[in-house]
Amino acid sequence: MVSKLPEGVALSPDGDVTFAGKQGRQLLLGVLLRAKFARPLERHAVLSEWMAEMARDLAGDTPSVDVGTDPEFRNELVSCILTDAMSGRLPWWTMSDDEREAVIRDVAVAPHSISKFNTEEIMLAVQDEVLRAQRLLDAVAKTTGK
Repeated sequence: MVSKLPEGVALSPDGDVTFAGKQGRQLLLGVLLRAKFARPLERHAVLSEWMAEMARDLAGDTPSVDVGTDPEFRNELVSCILTDAMSGRLPWWTMSDDEREAVIRDVAVAPHSISKFNTEEIMLAVQDEVLRAQRLLDAVAKTTGK
């Protein structure tokens, strides 16, 4: 049994962990933010709707940071989106542009913010990667005759 838990955190004999009060909220928010935004980005965390919703609820009125200004973050997010789209976990290919923007704004960067410009840059980068892969496959097909 853990003997020295921080204020706002309790561990029951059954193994249930409870986060309570302002300090508990802050600690849980810190854990969620670390899970979502630690580098390299973990696609299961950064594209998790429930983690985004919980982080927004815990952050409350805390001023948000525009994470879209970090080019490394944008590149990693593009990779996460592509991986999840190719696996079928994220229905990116069937989404409208508004739905794609919502995934980036309301899920991927939550509870932080991102400008419309940076959201559009990410969407274009995803499309550029798809086109680059398509050109590569076309070039291979030309050289191999297949």
